[in-house]
Amino acid sequence: MADIPNKQTNLLFDQRLLRFFTGIIAIALPILTQLCSNCLLPSVSHSYHAGGRDIFVGLLFILSAFLMVYDGHKETMGKQKGILGIILRFKQSILSKLASIAAICVALSPVTPINTACETGISLDANSIIHYVSAVFLFCVLSYFCLGPFTQSAAQKKAQIRVGIYRICGYLMLGGIACLFANGLFQFLKIDFLAPYRIAFWAEALMLWAFGFAWFTASQILFAQHNRNFNPLEEILNEKLYNEQQKS
Repeated sequence: MADIPNKQTNLLFDQRLLRFFTGIIAIALPILTQLCSNCLLPSVSHSYHAGGRDIFVGLLFILSAFLMVYDGHKETMGKQKGILGIILRFKQSILSKLASIAAICVALSPVTPINTACETGISLDANSIIHYVSAVFLFCVLSYFCLGPFTQSAAQKKAQIRVGIYRICGYLMLGGIACLFANGLFQFLKIDFLAPYRIAFWAEALMLWAFGFAWFTASQILFAQHNRNFNPLEEILNEKLYNEQQKS
């Protein structure tokens, strides 16, 4: 039987598990919303009006809950003292909680369809604006996690494969945001030749898949160069044993 993990190991396991499930849900979100909708979606959020509302809102709430309790990579938080040190140490946790709130806003303020849920177009009502701003902020924070803490942590461990994955995923999310801005501008100007290609849906799906794969990779179940013997079941049993000994 493996040695009983110390408290720090337990915390790291909890964070790995959060990243794992967060990644799986993000990858599944565009797939499940399309499967549960009654038309080809012009964007993932249009599923709210096309039969996929429960999946769309439910998965976003789960993602929000995971982001709310996520604290970040401890090894990249720095050791500065004073107010600045506190801000730097808790920056990841603060940004994660803000991203959690943004995910709730995305879920509760879906884009208002122009005529039908299956028709492309850009709405500028209050609900849609809240949705757009929240979604952009959410993916900017997720890009920061990939290009900042995730990359720094992997680089410190000389895990070059994971460094490459995080950078690719971070830039894919930023590229997806740029595509959404360009697509929105085309729609606002009534330039409709790209409408059949569902640019918004595929850009959002790409960002969600990049986000999900990065966080799934950060769980270290894949590409775990310093944790090749990681066994989730054994970790859970060890954690229970540790907690029981702490109470006694």
